[in-house]
Amino acid sequence: MLIFEGSVDRVDRMANLAFYRKTTKDAFDAIVPSTQAYAMYSFNYDDGGVLLGVSNEGTPNVLANLAMSHGSMWSSQGWYQNFGRTYQSGNRGQGINSVGGASGYVLTCATNSNTYVGSKTKCTWIYKFIMRGTGGGAAGRLSEAAASHINFCNAANTIASSIYNAATSAWASNTTGATVTYNYWHDLAIVVDCTLVGDANRCKLYLDGRNVTTVLAAGMPAVLNDASTVLRILNGNGAACDRAFDGILGFYAIVPGVAMDPTQINQFIEVMGLTQFTAGHQPPITSPQPEYGFTWAANRNLFTYQIVPFKTATGTIIACYKPEDFTNEGSIAGVCQEGSFTPDDLTLETRGDIANDPLELIGSSGGVTNLRLQHALGAVNGLARHCSAWTSDGTLVRAYFDGKLQTVAVPVGANTGQWFASYPLSTVFVVGARRDAAVGSGFGGKLSKFLAYDREVTGVELAQMASRGYNADGTPRWMPSA
Repeated sequence: MLIFEGSVDRVDRMANLAFYRKTTKDAFDAIVPSTQAYAMYSFNYDDGGVLLGVSNEGTPNVLANLAMSHGSMWSSQGWYQNFGRTYQSGNRGQGINSVGGASGYVLTCATNSNTYVGSKTKCTWIYKFIMRGTGGGAAGRLSEAAASHINFCNAANTIASSIYNAATSAWASNTTGATVTYNYWHDLAIVVDCTLVGDANRCKLYLDGRNVTTVLAAGMPAVLNDASTVLRILNGNGAACDRAFDGILGFYAIVPGVAMDPTQINQFIEVMGLTQFTAGHQPPITSPQPEYGFTWAANRNLFTYQIVPFKTATGTIIACYKPEDFTNEGSIAGVCQEGSFTPDDLTLETRGDIANDPLELIGSSGGVTNLRLQHALGAVNGLARHCSAWTSDGTLVRAYFDGKLQTVAVPVGANTGQWFASYPLSTVFVVGARRDAAVGSGFGGKLSKFLAYDREVTGVELAQMASRGYNADGTPRWMPSA
């Protein structure tokens, strides 16, 4: 299927098409058995009949009460920003605003026998949140129940979960590592299944749909404990409530007795319909429009937040572009890891410092290049519009230039089908430059269309695409079907 489409004459239309999801009660009811209670809080600023916009949408009698102090709605601008045919969870939204540090910001609820986790072997927590990272306590809680569980940010932008082992009177913890991007909405699912073997299997953390579990402290229990009837959200039970989370909570759910699988978790990713741009790299839409697309020479290092990685073992990437120079490592487009200058990334680049000025597909893991495939392009093609495609069947990567199969050179790595699945931390879509700080050159040229598929597009399809030409805006008149 088509999983990403970018027409860069309208940057707000760059879309990750595979992960448009909205969390609803009906979606929970389709997964959770009808006899199983759960707690599900959504935040609806427009509903004047709900205390501070908080509503409990779980099954009946889930919560005895909800008490909030010092909570506030973050914005009245609406949870979604509408950009035409789909929605984006953007930098404005609705949620409970909590300022971290030694503060009294706290949201608590008294649970009953249906919703606490005691004596259960399985549980799933789901959060939608923004972390500010502007200070506050070193261990702000997302939620906590005494001698039961603590889901928290333990330092910097690291999210972790601690589960109490009553048999050993000790806490066991797993963590995501430092992967949260400050000031952007994230989806977090923490799944505990005590029936499995191994700490990483018993407690899994999914950030924006991907498993990012790292074992921090071993000893996950064989059964869950719950010594408290009070659940604290956005704070802990420390002295003077001094463990407040520094950020915004847009959604919270706890489902005792259910261990959701990755497919079910992805159903609750709120919205991945559009990219999110960093404030300093919002490209201008000029009037009149350029010949097609954008010229990156004056606006390099454009990073767009794409959040959900492609994560496909087979696939195709297609770029329609016009190179105007062959600057060494001038990135046309790609995906990379946010928050690191030694990232996992996969980029399509021009190469101007070696013979034939080739086009390259470059993959890096931990900042080390482990895939570098080339096909000849040449400066003679620098002023024309072209379409390049790279495909993988899981065994072999092939390259096509204007619909024709190319001979692939392999200066780094064996051409054995490495693909998006080899770079699982690549959560940012990049145009115009590589994320690696060591590479300062940008792409000199124009990009009009970028496509990604989770299948190997055939050579016949790519030949059809090239032969049918382009519209005035540079987009192809025909593209492979999903």
